[in-house]
Parts: sequence; C-alpha cells; structure tokens
Amino acid sequence: YNLGVCLIDVGDHVGAIGMLEQSLTIRRQLRQGEHVDVALVLREMSRCYLSCRDFHRATRLAEEALSIIRKTHDPYHPTVAMFVGQLGICFDCAGDVDKAIKLQKQSVKILKGNQPWLKDNLSTVLHDLGRCYAKKNMLREAITTFEESLTL
Repeated sequence: YNLGVCLIDVGDHVGAIGMLEQSLTIRRQLRQGEHVDVALVLREMSRCYLSCRDFHRATRLAEEALSIIRKTHDPYHPTVAMFVGQLGICFDCAGDVDKAIKLQKQSVKILKGNQPWLKDNLSTVLHDLGRCYAKKNMLREAITTFEESLTL
C-alpha cells in the first residue's frame, strides 16, 4: 500500500496501480470483506486513476470506497467527509460539476461539525468547492468559499 502511494506521488501510475491492486487483493483476503483498510486502498487507486484521466474508473473506485466507509463509520465522522470529498473531485474532473458541488457541500457540512483540529481538511474541501463554483460561473459563491478557506 505505502509503496503504491509513493509511486503515485512520483508519477509512476502504472507501478502504483500494480502495487495497489496487490495490496487490495491481500487486504480483501485478510479482512474478509468490507473494511476500512480496503476502502483506503480503493481511495488511493481512485486518486491514481484520476491522474491517468480515467475518470470513470476513478469514480467507480471512489464510490466503492465511500460505500465501505459509510458502513464502518458514523455518518458525521471526518473520514466520511474526506471520502465524500474524493468522490466530489472525481465528478468534478469528469465534468459533472453539479454533482461535485453537492458532494463537496456534504463534506464541508460534516467537517464543520467536527473538532477545530480538522481545519486543514476543511480548508482543502472549501478550496475544492470554490473551484467547482468558479467552473459553474458562480463567482460570488466561489469568492465567498475561497475567502472562508483562507481564514482557517
């Protein structure tokens, strides 16, 4: 898993996918089904496929990861927010900005209801939401959202 994540970060997407697929197989065998560890690998695979511009596969993997996280965590847990945000990024990249905005708003709502130490995560999600607003030419909303992200 960690090697796959590092390979994504250095741009070796083919190598990363291979490592993450191996990790996914092992984790599914060890965990016997849906587990947070499986969801983490799926999220990283989604991130990798986004970098490869395979938006359909990235979205499918992010949806599967979020489905697992929703079953294993309280709906207002910050981990849920981060997985919702990842799915929002997938839809944004695929061109479905309306769906991305809806998901990023959900993520913001969850993070705002949590502890102050999550302000870095909230700032990132607000930035992603602001980008979506800008793409939809919703400039007032974009400016307000970007300004809010800067205050954190």
